[in-house]
Amino acid sequence: MKTSIHPQRIIIVGGVAGGASAAAKARRVDEIAELGKLKDSVNIPLDELRDRLGELPSDRRIVAYCQKGQRGYLATCLLRGHGFENTANLRGGFLQARLNGLPMA
Repeated sequence: MKTSIHPQRIIIVGGVAGGASAAAKARRVDEIAELGKLKDSVNIPLDELRDRLGELPSDRRIVAYCQKGQRGYLATCLLRGHGFENTANLRGGFLQARLNGLPMA
């Protein structure tokens, strides 16, 4: 399974990224306040992710993202290490998603 997904391959359908996916952010609160976030995504900063795994759906794909991609990649590794196999990192992060016209909140 791919560990990253290109922003052009994510479509917001029915309020959830990819229709059957959940988008989880590894971005800091100050980044979100300044630049926004992907529509209908859930903010779980990387340093809180391990303690908040119970908030994530185990029956849907999780696409992690951050500002540029590194923390999203680390979040994906952490999720897989805790049994979330159906995960991907949003390649290029939030900045690339914005350039590709993904819906923002």
